[in-house]
Amino acid sequence: MVRIKVLPDGKIIESEKEGKIIEILRDLGIKPDTVIVFKGKDPVPVNDKVNKDEQISVLKVVSLG
Repeated sequence: MVRIKVLPDGKIIESEKEGKIIEILRDLGIKPDTVIVFKGKDPVPVNDKVNKDEQISVLKVVSLG
């Protein structure tokens, strides 16, 4: 099970799917170009893979330009 912590609200989403982060985000209805993904404190590209029993954090970003 992959745990996804959505920031800033702190909501935890669990996914049975593992693999590329971009695919997991799309399956959850999260647009990959609207977030920054972290493993621990390090930002990672959405093309990175995530394995079961891992946790990632997803920070929503907003552009007001």
